Amino acid sequence: MWCELKDSNLPREDFSDADLFKHIIIELSAGGVIRHTRDTTDDGRFVKHKPVKSSFKSNTMKSAFDNSEQYILTGLGQQFVHYTMNETVIKIEDKTNADS
Repeated sequence: MWCELKDSNLPREDFSDADLFKHIIIELSAGGVIRHTRDTTDDGRFVKHKPVKSSFKSNTMKSAFDNSEQYILTGLGQQFVHYTMNETVIKIEDKTNADS
């Protein structure tokens, strides 16, 4: 996600950009704007996944830029983006017309 938003290399995990990115993802997830992709049944209910135990133990924490878990916009997220983008466009148009 970082590489799609920024045209730059990933920052170090101990840089403020990494902390800010992680915080944004947490806030968007908690607010219901984005969520991890999940399988659903035909009637739209989420399918439970059994946790997979790994024998591989790492001595480092998961990266803020880890791509193993994909995110998608929720229905609320789609409405949120639509609303914010429409409001921004209207305000820009209003300002442009006022300046003319």
